[in-house]
Amino acid sequence: MAKKAARRKKKGPSAARKKKVMGDAVRRSMTTAMNAVRTAEEAKAQAQLKVFAAKLIAHIAREAGIKGPPAAVKKKVIAQAHRKAAAARKTALARVAAARKTALARQKAARKKAGLA
Repeated sequence: MAKKAARRKKKGPSAARKKKVMGDAVRRSMTTAMNAVRTAEEAKAQAQLKVFAAKLIAHIAREAGIKGPPAAVKKKVIAQAHRKAAAARKTALARVAAARKTALARQKAARKKAGLA
């Protein structure tokens, strides 16, 4: 009578492999999120710097007795600055959201790869 071949259970990933995969995923997602936040903060800082520079120029012109541009021109420039700031804010928020989404996807993939899902 022939001996029945023993069926081996497929081995899952080792504890070290699980730890490495999860560590890599966390590091990647944290880096992505931090880069997105940094981009958002830089855009915000640039907008604040431009506003400060415009106010400083207006103050210096007033002190020097230089007549500024008419109110219509000022309104137009201020509206343009507001639009640019809003666009920068929107872009920054979109980048942060995208970074969060990719981070979650990478974590899910890592859990699957590590055999935890």
